[in-house]
Amino acid sequence: IEEAKVGLSYVLLNMDADRLATQISREAVVLSRAALGYDATARTISALVRQVQKYIDETLIGLAVGASLSVVANAGLAWNSSTETLDALVEKLGLAKVKIINRYYDPTAILTSATNGEVISNWDHFSAAGNRPDALLNANGFVGRLKGLPVVQTTEMLDTYTLVINREIVHHRVLQPLQLQGPFHSVGANNKLVAADRYYLEEFNGQASPVKEKAAHVKHS
Repeated sequence: IEEAKVGLSYVLLNMDADRLATQISREAVVLSRAALGYDATARTISALVRQVQKYIDETLIGLAVGASLSVVANAGLAWNSSTETLDALVEKLGLAKVKIINRYYDPTAILTSATNGEVISNWDHFSAAGNRPDALLNANGFVGRLKGLPVVQTTEMLDTYTLVINREIVHHRVLQPLQLQGPFHSVGANNKLVAADRYYLEEFNGQASPVKEKAAHVKHS
């Protein structure tokens, strides 16, 4: 009887601190409360949070795209919008799905940009006449499911690719959740106080893609 051997692999996960700062002047605070009826500090920090979240999402999605592109077997799945129909695009998304299945991983989602999601939503099989059980639009008219997989649409995804993924394509760990630090008094170049407060957001996290075969892509041109 042949002997089998199972081994554990590992990956180094570097933790980085993502930080972004802002300065809010007293003039902006007073004017916004007196004349505009809202809190400039709260709105500015809220915008800062969105910027940090956007950066983290872009990093994670970029890592997933890079992982898929690094697998030679994923090459060749390309869709030309000027010469091919949406039927061809959906067929190639199905081929990408099968690539993951043949590697013994379960595809769990299709990741697409908002632009490509809008393009796919015009597919004839979303109509009542051509309706398929493995595809549907959500209540807002965006693609909700395709090839039996949920479709995730995000503005952080590139328009040049659509990914079929297993959710483990990127491992993401948060060492410290997003925290607000401040306010700190602002000091000018002459070491004198400035009538403004400074804040910064900070989150420690790390990400890696240890198994790059858990994704496949379709290139858009």
